[in-house]
Amino acid sequence: GVSGIEYIAPHVYLVGDDMPDLIRTSLAFEQFDRVMLLAQADRPTPAAMHKTHKADFEALASYQHDNTPYLLVLGSGARPTRRFAYQVQLPDLSVQPLPLESLYQTWQNSPALVNGAELNIEAVCADKTYFYIFQRGNTNQHHAMLQVKIADFLTQPDTLQATHHLLNVPILGKHAAGISGACWLGEAAGFLYTASVEATANAYDDGAILGSFVGWQSAVGQPIVWQLLTAPNGAALPIKVEGISVVQQDSIGCQALLVTDSDGQASEVLHIRLAYPAA
Repeated sequence: GVSGIEYIAPHVYLVGDDMPDLIRTSLAFEQFDRVMLLAQADRPTPAAMHKTHKADFEALASYQHDNTPYLLVLGSGARPTRRFAYQVQLPDLSVQPLPLESLYQTWQNSPALVNGAELNIEAVCADKTYFYIFQRGNTNQHHAMLQVKIADFLTQPDTLQATHHLLNVPILGKHAAGISGACWLGEAAGFLYTASVEATANAYDDGAILGSFVGWQSAVGQPIVWQLLTAPNGAALPIKVEGISVVQQDSIGCQALLVTDSDGQASEVLHIRLAYPAA
């Protein structure tokens, strides 16, 4: 299932929790090019890729470093086999593995980030200075943002200085949602998020899909305003939205792409128009 999406005109980039490659396509979604991430020796068999040994690429973001554009791809870290990370240079799509195994272990042992639960990195986004990395707390509802300088993350991950922020998440019925996607809107507009509601008690197993939300945050540390995605009759759409990326925006809203993970079924890309909450 597709779990991350990033639009950088004219291309759309996709990663998936059971896909070993980065996918590049266009807004027409007619032709798909593969960029190898996992080395051949690290690739599980197709049967194992589905769950036990998958790399679980959950987070995708674009950023600039030394005036060069890149993509960052992160595994969830929920298992040792899910602790891969890659930097993909644009536009030539050269891939560099990032040695972050010790950093993943540091994250797993961080009370501020996981609060005793399993590490479960579900989203990442970037502004001009920072990466914002998101922990989804399925078991303890501890949903956190990790804010780190891009340059430090890439050059000295073992001595990384980070700031943590707790996030408010919505509730659907008796189930709390979990952070699943994020993107930065620019200095004056804040952040967009996605959160999905799944009846599961851990970071490993899938559960019944109950619905998804889109959220807006004016700035780091501010409350997130959430909107449930509904059918015309007002009922929650039973979809698991896993990522969001903005295509166009203006002062009152934006057009964005949402991507769903259907847990073994076909993933969908949704085109939506969002209006920012009134000040």
